Amino acid sequence: MRFEGQYKMGYYPTPLSVVERIKSFINFPDTSFSMLDPCCGCGTALQKLAEGTKALTYGIELDEERYKQAKEKLYRVAKGGYEIATISNEAFSVLFLNPPYDFDTSGQRKEKIFLQDTQKYLIKGGLLIYIIPQERLTIDIAKFISYRFTDIKIYRFPEEEYKNFRQIVLFGVKKKNFYINQEDVIKMVNASQKGKDLEELPYSFNYVYSLPPTPKPKIFRSGILDKEELEQSIKNSPLWDKIREYVKIKDNVYKNPPLPLHQGHIGLLLASGYLNGEMDGHLIKGSAVKKTVQTIEEEDDYIVTKEKEIIVVTVKVLTDKGEIFELI
Repeated sequence: MRFEGQYKMGYYPTPLSVVERIKSFINFPDTSFSMLDPCCGCGTALQKLAEGTKALTYGIELDEERYKQAKEKLYRVAKGGYEIATISNEAFSVLFLNPPYDFDTSGQRKEKIFLQDTQKYLIKGGLLIYIIPQERLTIDIAKFISYRFTDIKIYRFPEEEYKNFRQIVLFGVKKKNFYINQEDVIKMVNASQKGKDLEELPYSFNYVYSLPPTPKPKIFRSGILDKEELEQSIKNSPLWDKIREYVKIKDNVYKNPPLPLHQGHIGLLLASGYLNGEMDGHLIKGSAVKKTVQTIEEEDDYIVTKEKEIIVVTVKVLTDKGEIFELI
């Protein structure tokens, strides 16, 4: 299982049949609320869980292709790992966590690291949905969950899905006051034992968990710049308008030249600033700077250093995609 998991970056998407059963446990708010999947893959599982509700779905995905797919299905997706993302704490009603099944570079299990690092995003009273292989519900994870979560329920995947990787679903509600419940620790440790016959995740005909509503997270930002998001941010930024104001042409009276301009004329106009402003969706700023150039020459038995001043014409172009070019 480990080698296959590494090949897929530890990615095992949650079967939609399991998502449907999970959904039957939840009473969703009538108002807007936010859900987070910090390793969302192509986004299908969270999309299915939110279907027909007023959820705003947020995902984080490291793989480039799955990230592109998730962007089409979820409200917001951060590119890269959660470690480099900037996200508001206690901002989500649901933490849907199906972490990679593998070790990190320090030898720690990712199932534990993801849980430790991402539970802070869940609001108190919010619902943890934690999907891992049964044997990975170790005593250290059990203590961590018991300290922070209550109303814990554990089920195994339905038979057809369970036989491959022996996955379980653990539900828990985040506590307002943290403390360890030894009975919950024992229950989780017992549930992890190989050969333990856990109850299969059923379709619930009665809601078990009610979600608290949550507003949009104030901060949800990837640590890796996405070109499309950057372009949109620049277009919507008030700074763009200020830049337009700074470089706009103050004298708007144009006169037609008697003859067509050649390249030298255009260069002079750019350098003098007469063509500053917006041009074909770009912002143009020209300048002419005096520079001193040194040359060393040999004359008879002497080495002569000569200096001369030159005018360097530069034109800076800021595109509507946020790219800056300098033409010399």
